[in-house]
Amino acid sequence: MLIAFLAILTGGLHLDGVADTFDGLFLWGGAERRLAVMRDPHIGSHGVSAIALVLLGKYAVLSDLNGPDRAMALLGAVTVSRTLILVSAGMACYARPQGTGRLMIEATTRRDALMSTLAVFALSGAVAGWTGLIASLGALSLAFTLTRLAAKRLGGITGDILGATVELGELTYLVMFAAFRAL
Repeated sequence: MLIAFLAILTGGLHLDGVADTFDGLFLWGGAERRLAVMRDPHIGSHGVSAIALVLLGKYAVLSDLNGPDRAMALLGAVTVSRTLILVSAGMACYARPQGTGRLMIEATTRRDALMSTLAVFALSGAVAGWTGLIASLGALSLAFTLTRLAAKRLGGITGDILGATVELGELTYLVMFAAFRAL
């Protein structure tokens, strides 16, 4: 129910970003073709697979955690993943002449990205200790890697990349949290 609630709360927008990101980034061709595929309203096999794996991954991790740990992990994952939007937006330019993510990406500076990163590390450390810090570092690494990959393959990032960063950041945080909490 938690996973469905999160998807409904965002209108599935971030999951759509996952699908479009995987359909576009893992397609053969140049940036123009990749961006066209990402804008296409139809979902491809990479997109379907990515959504399924993200949802199954979240289910597996949340099923493995007990009540208090589950709540702490979910709170951290949701908070950190939304902050990753600023991190990605501050690291790259917009890949298209227009689109839904353009305003956010163009308005976010590297300083915004750095300050939001420091704030999220402080919050994660205060709430979940070393486990929260390590999980945050994992999610931050994912955001950095995805942003760099998109910049290389698309010439920048899009709103879909930001949505995928949220979903994949949540999953990465949850996996890292569960793995280090078990130690």
